[in-house]
Amino acid sequence: MQNVIIFGASGHGSVVLDCLEKEGKYNVIGFVDPYKLKGARVNGYQVLGSEYDLPYLINRSNIVGGIVAIGDNWTRKCIVDRIVRVVPHFNFINTAHPKAIIGIDVMMGCGSVFMPGAIINANSRIHDFCIINTNSSLGHDSIMESYSSLAP
Repeated sequence: MQNVIIFGASGHGSVVLDCLEKEGKYNVIGFVDPYKLKGARVNGYQVLGSEYDLPYLINRSNIVGGIVAIGDNWTRKCIVDRIVRVVPHFNFINTAHPKAIIGIDVMMGCGSVFMPGAIINANSRIHDFCIINTNSSLGHDSIMESYSSLAP
């Protein structure tokens, strides 16, 4: 499995961690959060520092990507912008909880989260850094623009 990190070690970060663990595609190394004490533990994972520690963390832990787990749309965009300034070609991953339902011919950008019970119907387009929250539904042929979120 490839090593990834989660940006944001608060409540939304815990839910994203749950999605990643249950999806089973990646190995989570820890959290990156400038507002938490470096070395603190969240859900059994260590807070590794801030986005400014990324070059060191990527090399030390062979990190291939990560996901921004910030619920607020504007703040999520600001964090992504800071990450890209530090590591211009950072690989942002998606995660879909196994209980999410994703229909046929759904286009997904990068950095999005599909929570448990989310339903994405056929032919929908989801751009970058979106959150489809628990028990939310996106109808067929719909479009979600980057940095948007959907709640039940």
